[in-house]
Amino acid sequence: MRLNRKQKILRNLLVCLLLALATYAALGFPPYTVEAMCRQVQRDYLLPELEPVYVLKEKHEYSGDWVYRHFTFLIARCRDTYVSFLYDRHLLQNERQYAREVAIGEGALCMARAGTMYVAGDFKDVCSAEAVVRADNGTRYRDFTLQGEKLGEEVFGFDVTGGKGESALFFWQEGDEEEMSLAEIANYWYRRYDSSGNGYGLLHASLPVTVTLYDERGEVMNTLSLSVETYDLHSWY
Repeated sequence: MRLNRKQKILRNLLVCLLLALATYAALGFPPYTVEAMCRQVQRDYLLPELEPVYVLKEKHEYSGDWVYRHFTFLIARCRDTYVSFLYDRHLLQNERQYAREVAIGEGALCMARAGTMYVAGDFKDVCSAEAVVRADNGTRYRDFTLQGEKLGEEVFGFDVTGGKGESALFFWQEGDEEEMSLAEIANYWYRRYDSSGNGYGLLHASLPVTVTLYDERGEVMNTLSLSVETYDLHSWY
């Protein structure tokens, strides 16, 4: 049976569609939309329906890559539970960044990445926030007072680099401790030598965080007792 021109075009389109579906399946059905990413996380962690409250999209160029990688960082909520996670898209593949664990907090969530500490909660009527983070090296401690920037109705961001940006996230930081930012102290005070010969690594530790919330008149509305991980404070992804 000979096909006419329209039938050949239809056949070719059908073949292309089948190839696209096969490629999509081979890639593991990657979620490309924010809603699909939320559905995948809620399915993997047996959570109720997630609603995004903060979305940050970035692109990074790694050595050896000839196209950019795209990161999608999300904070979402389900009832009183807040969840943060990160997706890494390279070419057609989009998967959760497993170097960064999914963080889950009941009532409020505190975590950090790429020089910013994020605090999520029911902040609809909150106008400003201040966070105090305590680092302790075993012989002395240091408190860091950070001013928050409201990124959404339910999210505040706090700069942990002291205005130094990505340079504060370099692993080999030394110098005057009094001039170091929270991100630099998280590296310098909690860096440990690996006795197995693999060099230096960062000690996992939870630093206490006290967040004070203020209304439009500057009066205290609430105080939260949270914590943040040293790895998060020094993580750039």
